[in-house]
Amino acid sequence: MLKLCALGGAALTRDGTPLVGAAAQHRRLALLTVIASAGEQGISRDSLLALLWPESPEDRARHALSQWLFLMRRDLGVDDLISGSHTLRLNAVRISTDVSAFDIAIATEDWSAAVTHYRGPLLDGLLLSNAPEFQHWLDRERDKRRLQAIRAMEQLARASELTDPVQAVGWWQRLATLDPHSGTIASKVIRLLAANGDTVAALAFAHRHEEMLRTALELSPSAEVAALIDGLRGDLQSRATSGAITARNGAEDPYLAFIRDRLASRYIIDHLAVRNSLTTSFSARVTANQAPVTVNVFVPDLLARTDRDELLRLLEAAAAVRHRNIDSPNEVATVEGIVYFAVAGERDATLRDRLSAEQPLPIGAVIEIGSQMAAGLTHAHECGVVHGNLTPRRVVLHTDGARLTELGVLPALTATVARMPHDSGFPAGTPSYMSPEQLTGDEATKVASDVYSLGCILYQMLTGQPPHAGSTARANLTARLREPAAAMGNGHQQRPNGLDGLVAAMLARAPRERPTAFSVYRTLTTF
Repeated sequence: MLKLCALGGAALTRDGTPLVGAAAQHRRLALLTVIASAGEQGISRDSLLALLWPESPEDRARHALSQWLFLMRRDLGVDDLISGSHTLRLNAVRISTDVSAFDIAIATEDWSAAVTHYRGPLLDGLLLSNAPEFQHWLDRERDKRRLQAIRAMEQLARASELTDPVQAVGWWQRLATLDPHSGTIASKVIRLLAANGDTVAALAFAHRHEEMLRTALELSPSAEVAALIDGLRGDLQSRATSGAITARNGAEDPYLAFIRDRLASRYIIDHLAVRNSLTTSFSARVTANQAPVTVNVFVPDLLARTDRDELLRLLEAAAAVRHRNIDSPNEVATVEGIVYFAVAGERDATLRDRLSAEQPLPIGAVIEIGSQMAAGLTHAHECGVVHGNLTPRRVVLHTDGARLTELGVLPALTATVARMPHDSGFPAGTPSYMSPEQLTGDEATKVASDVYSLGCILYQMLTGQPPHAGSTARANLTARLREPAAAMGNGHQQRPNGLDGLVAAMLARAPRERPTAFSVYRTLTTF
């Protein structure tokens, strides 16, 4: 019997053996999944045409659909795979699907079966070219089933809390993988771990949640999670002081020890400062004169996939850009397999640090910081260098003004990394500040993407949150691809005439409709 597995991937099997070749083509799997998702109600041919052949003339689209249906029946050797002439349904005697099984489990409130069938997003990893309506349908269906899976898992988790607290922790942790940005779910996991006596695990989970938010979305954890973290730290400190637990501070972080050893001839590494998806930053001193410096070491997994010579060439070209509003590295080098860049001075507070403490910012601060960022971008673009990953964390606030950091780092990596087919593991940027063209991968990152990212930061400084802020990361990204950013509203401060229009223009979905960085700088300095 045939089986379509569409939750968590896209595969077609016969008696447990995966089918390959024509039977596994993406458009055929998509067609089967759309029909399966319609259930007993079925789906009309007209609806299928609108989803899968939206840009083709009607007669050509109808012919293409008929051909696909014929070829599927022929290649699979099942004449009655699909029933109906105008309204199409899958023949459940010939083919089973995890989508149908999941939908039935949800309808009958068989929560355990629903969770068993849900292995991930619908058609995860599948992309169809020239089918935007299908992508919109897929986004809606993915969100619907993800929310249904969360509901099912919540039911199981809450039932387990009454009978098996340890099992309940496991359910809530699985929920956290389905909705990793939820402060409510994170708080539940932390509280249950702590209630079960595992304070160390509770704090470790809290730190992972906090780091994920900051790395992926440049956001701070919810007030509830932050309060739990403070409470857990205080509890551990109190217990350690009283002798209830033994602190394990004797062993040095092995990666820190490794970097110290490799860079000892150039730098004295004091401590690890910040980790992110691209680099690990260390507070250090120059060995020769003790001058403070921040050393940024690229993540080893990324380096294993790059052309290092080309990467160093591009990084050195970006480091050669000098401007009062750019923190350019004073060294780009490689030592025994390590690639790093060093920036003079201690690590200063970033714009993200300020936004964590104060949102929104005063209008004067927004204009001052925004114009300084625009000035730095203007000079970089004139030198032929794109930042490529501009976020509040990559804007340092020195006493003499704002400066951009990590200029050109992500574009250099993107240009030199060896990507494999269907590879989605490379960190392409920070989603909350990426332009639509970066999110879809339609074209290389260009200067217009930097302007969009700057617009996101201005929007956040003025309103307290990035544009298109949604309840989930997927909702955020879907809105960015489909809709203009919401108007900023009146707020509590009087904004200069023209400022809202400038930000809206910077957030235009079409790159050609955005102003240049110099135009942004010139406009901001007139307010």
